[in-house]
Amino acid sequence: MNASDSNQSQQLQFKEKEKDENKPTEKERQNNQQQQPISVALPVRRVKQGKIGKDSIIVLDEYENTISYDPMLSSKIFFGCSKKEKKTVSLFELLEIRQGYRTDNWHRAVRTKRFQENAPEDHCFSIIFKHPRFVCKSLDFIAFDKNKALEWVEELRLLLNKENKSKKEEISFDENIWLLKNYKNADLDKNGKIGFNELWKLLKRLNLQLSELYVKALFKETLERSGQHQNQTLTQKEFLHLFSVLTDLPEYKNALRLANDEGNDWLDANSLLKFLKEEQEFKEIELKKAEAIIDFCEPGGQEIGRAKILTINVDIFDGENGEPQITHKHTFIAPISLRNVLNCIKQYAFIQSQYPVILTIENHVSPLQQKEMAEIFKQILGDHLYIPPLDASLHPLPSPNKLKNKFLLRGKTLQTINSTSPRNSKKISKNLEEKEENSKNNRGSSPPLPIDPNFGKLIALPSFKWICGIQLAAMNFQTCDEELDINKGLFSINGSIGYILKPKILLEGRDPRHKTTICCTLEIAIICGQYLPKAEPGKSGIVDPYVSVEIFGIPNDRCKLNTKPVYNNGFNPVWNENMSFSLRCPELAILRICVKDFDSTSADEFIGEFSVPVQSIRQGYSHVRLNTGSQHLTDEAASLFLRIAFS
Repeated sequence: MNASDSNQSQQLQFKEKEKDENKPTEKERQNNQQQQPISVALPVRRVKQGKIGKDSIIVLDEYENTISYDPMLSSKIFFGCSKKEKKTVSLFELLEIRQGYRTDNWHRAVRTKRFQENAPEDHCFSIIFKHPRFVCKSLDFIAFDKNKALEWVEELRLLLNKENKSKKEEISFDENIWLLKNYKNADLDKNGKIGFNELWKLLKRLNLQLSELYVKALFKETLERSGQHQNQTLTQKEFLHLFSVLTDLPEYKNALRLANDEGNDWLDANSLLKFLKEEQEFKEIELKKAEAIIDFCEPGGQEIGRAKILTINVDIFDGENGEPQITHKHTFIAPISLRNVLNCIKQYAFIQSQYPVILTIENHVSPLQQKEMAEIFKQILGDHLYIPPLDASLHPLPSPNKLKNKFLLRGKTLQTINSTSPRNSKKISKNLEEKEENSKNNRGSSPPLPIDPNFGKLIALPSFKWICGIQLAAMNFQTCDEELDINKGLFSINGSIGYILKPKILLEGRDPRHKTTICCTLEIAIICGQYLPKAEPGKSGIVDPYVSVEIFGIPNDRCKLNTKPVYNNGFNPVWNENMSFSLRCPELAILRICVKDFDSTSADEFIGEFSVPVQSIRQGYSHVRLNTGSQHLTDEAASLFLRIAFS
């Protein structure tokens, strides 16, 4: 919980530190427009579904933090086109800028020589950005001038690197900045103010169902308070005041009153010290630190980064051109050369983490091409490839710290082949294929055994594999679900470096599933939430959220409890419900808190979640930031207010 004292009287209020203090005002921006351009434009043609589009233009606006693209520019001037025709991408949604033929769209398009002549690779680039329904999406363009395209791409990369650097340092939610962003989006006529109709639409978009009479009365009261009731529009300051009334929940003040001996809804330094020691269990904190928290705002933050995948499974088959290729047999996925895949893996493997990456090789390659495969691995991975010593079987594998920036190959080995002549190799290859085919036929001769669906779901969970001592649990990273949530929650405790020491019970070789004695009880109070998004972007209606709390671990600890739904309120729903979980093996228990949209006629839809190992939880009050959207990414605003205790 964050604290600051705005009036320097050592009273504690929930407030975030102001950001962007140097951001120019509207007046300064207008004065600067004549001194420097506010945007950079580049004539381009877009490539979509393998076809080159008409002449167009993209505009980078650093003030608005957007990239705009107009597909209809061939018939009208860009700045005169309507909003529906102009496509806009926020710079905050950018993931990567690529030059050349480096997306699936380009790979499909450049198969013909004619296309390559019309779209030289040094003129081509791609903008990769986050998409609400998919992992990401690319906009692929051909620039008329390759030098200008290079300058434009470099400018974009500078902005992207600057944004990524600020994200890595810290995430802190500034409520005022977030509200003003929504204020700007609600201002449809762009006059710098919003009327009642615009405010009403914004409340619907923010998942808040209120009486229209109540909102009108609050709207009128806000205008009268500022003496601007004749204008019938809200300025930014008036808008922030109105929302401070809407978000003034008693639950936050009650938490402060309980921590204050005199029952006030603020804390002085001594009360804050007592609160941090007794409620939050910061045992070593001193009075000077409590005073510093009050004198200077210290917003809570968390390090973020993209998911770090440290194990990659590679299916390798014989290629038609004599080089091995990667594909999935009996599917429609086009094969990719092993050389290209390894180049891509090497380029991105150690950006987020320097710890070793394990390449699991599914080897379907004939002996002839296995030699070529080995040479490709050595040639591309070079010094990054870990080559075990001759006596490796006599010693344990080096620690992850000693294997930083290394690739480890994992797979089955064939028996030594004395003769590698083409004739013998073909014979061995044919025997291997016959053996594989016979194995398939033998498997098919036995009737399939029915598997209980619940058991199938259970063994898909990584937690089930971890409690059995399995070190590498295969995951499907193409679909975000509770499996990935649990995996992400476990590995987030040490910065997501990808390696975690096993619990003591597993290191000692004991089976945790045999534990029957209750070690502790986890008590959770689901108090309230704020700024929950809709289950699907653009969906009409307001969510009816409820909270599902589940423990994943040994079978005796598995438990799931739900709150009652709060109807028509995703803006600031209040539950005030208590839950209790008895744990026998807390060192292997993972807590998953999931918010869903209740639906009496169909399946409840996902809104957001947060997963964390039980032993990484500190008791006391917490604001839990939710992972939302189809990719379960950390939401800048959506959170739950909880109180956690152990007994």
